[in-house]
Amino acid sequence: MTRKNNLGKSLNLAKTNYTIMRLRDYKTILNFYKIDTTTMTNKEIKEKAEHFLAVKLCRCIKHIRGPINPDNEKRAISICYNSVIKKKNMKIFNFECKKSSKLLKKKGTRKIFIEKLRKNKTRS
Repeated sequence: MTRKNNLGKSLNLAKTNYTIMRLRDYKTILNFYKIDTTTMTNKEIKEKAEHFLAVKLCRCIKHIRGPINPDNEKRAISICYNSVIKKKNMKIFNFECKKSSKLLKKKGTRKIFIEKLRKNKTRS
């Protein structure tokens, strides 16, 4: 299955099983952290869930890197990215932990893309 993006280039969608996260995916993240989403708007739900993922990722990196050996930052990033993002079947573009924890946008877009792995259902 292919489709053309806004630049006219064709994208092969059959190779990837990742899709952009839905509102219910963001709600499950917030429910995991015991945050009530009934009074929030859809935009607030999305922003709050992205913020929690970024904070959790950055805290994990700082904890593993530690004050004793700050040279192993690449190792800490890979461990935390695997545990916080990949084990939950998600994929992000980029993140930043310098001034504040945040997920970064892909260049040339306005949205932060968090993709979720959708498992193919097999017929029996």
